[in-house]
Amino acid sequence: MTIRYLLCIVITTVLFTQTAVASPELGLEQQRKLFIQAERLAYNPNNSAFKKLMEQLEGYPLKPYVELKTLSKFPFMANKKQIERFLAKYEFSPLDRPLRKKWLLYLDKQNQPELFSHFYRDMGNVTLNCSYADMLLQKDPSSAQAFELAKNLWVVGQSQPNDCDELFNKWQKAGKRSSDLVWKRMSLAADGGNQTLIPYLKTLMPQDQQYLGDLWLKVRRSPSQVSRLSNFLGKYPELETEILVYGLKRLISNNRDLALRSWEKLSSRFAFSLSQQKQISHRFAIFLALADHEQAEFWLEKATSFEPDAELLRWHLAHVLRQNNWQDALDVISLVPAESADNNMFEYWKAQAYEKVGAKELADVGLHKLAKQRHYYGFLASGKLSEMPSLNDNPLLIPKEIIDEVASLPAAQRAFEFRKLGRNLSARREWIFLQTQLTQKQKVTAAVLASQQGWHDQAILVFQFRLSG
Repeated sequence: MTIRYLLCIVITTVLFTQTAVASPELGLEQQRKLFIQAERLAYNPNNSAFKKLMEQLEGYPLKPYVELKTLSKFPFMANKKQIERFLAKYEFSPLDRPLRKKWLLYLDKQNQPELFSHFYRDMGNVTLNCSYADMLLQKDPSSAQAFELAKNLWVVGQSQPNDCDELFNKWQKAGKRSSDLVWKRMSLAADGGNQTLIPYLKTLMPQDQQYLGDLWLKVRRSPSQVSRLSNFLGKYPELETEILVYGLKRLISNNRDLALRSWEKLSSRFAFSLSQQKQISHRFAIFLALADHEQAEFWLEKATSFEPDAELLRWHLAHVLRQNNWQDALDVISLVPAESADNNMFEYWKAQAYEKVGAKELADVGLHKLAKQRHYYGFLASGKLSEMPSLNDNPLLIPKEIIDEVASLPAAQRAFEFRKLGRNLSARREWIFLQTQLTQKQKVTAAVLASQQGWHDQAILVFQFRLSG
């Protein structure tokens, strides 16, 4: 009997079958201590002390984490049934990912394409994703799904693992790597990615476009290069403008006047698309408003003329308030979408603006409406009206049996046990997973439960729900 087979037997008997000998019932405090001991011995499942500990941990919420450690240590074909059972039971939970990753890596090395495909999930692991796409091509050399996966894995701003080379070679030989995709990857590498990829990608471009790679590198290293028109030959203006937009958006943050002068020259020479004009206007408007620049108002108006969003409108409002332009403030606020998350802030300043332009009745209506609500601008409105602020205290009353029902869910029990052990990151992972399993009403109940347990930041969920309701 081989060592691996022995390990399989141990895992089967210790982790996944009920012990025939009933152990004395232990309290949670005792089981927490035993859990820590069992974790230390999880890599030695033949140990008699470990077997005893696993018996004593029966029913303890975190026992699956000990099982996870053991199975992750021995992800062998001999333990396939146990691994499959574990992954099925805890699918998508925080217990799933670590074991599934180890198991898939093992299956890949053992050249088990059928099993690999059966257990495969996209977990954001590039090596595993490349292996899966390659296995699809082994089944069908013209698989559209595999080629789409290969494209998505290749068109990124970073270098990919060598394990993906075989897949990328097949994808390239099938004629799927176009110049447009090379350009897209070069743009991603330049804009926030790994710029050292650019020289390599440049060699994949047509000969007459390779100067664009050098241009990307220049502007990435020094955005002020956009001010030198001689850099931009105009041979491929639709591609050069992408580099210019990137450079101008960076330049405005540290040399506003040079960025403005550069834009004045470039906008008369290049045909920027509406989308590009919108990007530049938005970026220029915010950075000029931040610096209280003399051209801030012009660019705020220009950016607003495209498609104003909440962030832009906040900056625009701040600018006109700084200038005491109260009528302009009303005009800006009129553009705010009704569903804006900052609606209370805009409503407060609308009331203030009404008062300043002499519309006191409208100002009072707005302030009284705000003063009835429990939030920061409600308190400000109360102070403006010399009224006591409304605390608007309307506590949630949830029956104990409903709270107990959520508290009994395995993920909730695991989250609270991790908190008792001071493992807050693990607790939060379980809590986030729990939210995916709950209805909207149950989420509110879970937040109340968390508050009762001293996990007070989760009570914010209740507050947000009540505001939206």
